[in-house]
Formats: sequence, C-alpha cells, structure tokens
Amino acid sequence: MGDSDRVRISDLPTLETRPRPNLAKGTSRVEQKAAKDKTDDKAAEKFRDAVWRRDQGKCRCCGRVVVKSLELRPDRGEIHHLTRRAKAKALLTDPRNGILICLFPCHQAVTHHEISIVGPASAMFEFDGQRHLDAASLRVRFIKKERA
Repeated sequence: MGDSDRVRISDLPTLETRPRPNLAKGTSRVEQKAAKDKTDDKAAEKFRDAVWRRDQGKCRCCGRVVVKSLELRPDRGEIHHLTRRAKAKALLTDPRNGILICLFPCHQAVTHHEISIVGPASAMFEFDGQRHLDAASLRVRFIKKERA
C-alpha cells in the first residue's frame, strides 16, 4: 500500500462539511399536548368566570354569598355542571351547563342526590340533538328529595 492509497484524516468529511438532511419537523406530541392543555385551561377559566358573573357570586340554591377559595369552607363557591361532564364533553365549557352553588350544604346535597335541579321545558336548550337544562334560566329550581 503506497502513500497515495492511504486516507488522510484531514481528507475525511467532518460534521461541518457533510450535507445535513432537512429536519424541519412539526411540533412534538408533548408540545401539542401542552398547547392543548393551555387552551383547555383558558377555556375552563373563561367558563368559571362567566358563571360567577352571571350568578353574581351567590349560591343559586340558598342565595348565600360565596367566595373563591382553595380552603374547604362552607361558603366556598363551586361550579356544578348540570349535565355530567362525561356525558357531554362539548358542554364542559358552556356557561349554560354550569351553576354556582356553595360547597356546604348545597353542593354536597346535589352531588349526593339529596337535591334535584329541575326546570320547565322553557328552561331547556338543545345541543347535539339532546335537550339540556339551561342554568342561565331563572326558572331553574332545587327540589329536596324525600327519603324512602
């Protein structure tokens, strides 16, 4: 093997001289999920604000003034979805589906099915081919269930 057959290290391609493939990629799944979560968080916050404004910071069941708090206190305001979130995901951020009630006793009674939220046909709206109770209606009532 002569000197002309040998490869010099200086003749080898380096990272700078080697052509790079076009690596233009879209966003990763993690970036897409983070962006979606941000959008969902903003929509949920807008939904909560709309319900608080509409209900004027008062429990729709007992009329008590409620507060925004992370503490578990009786006068803490809770946003209750009239149509279950799992049943109609599209209504998750629709203010017509949310109602402001106090944590105790109202929200506890509603979630334990001791109180029903009802309204006449005129207090309903149609969404996705189904009728739902409209929380914005002033004709929504709370009825205590009788124990058997």
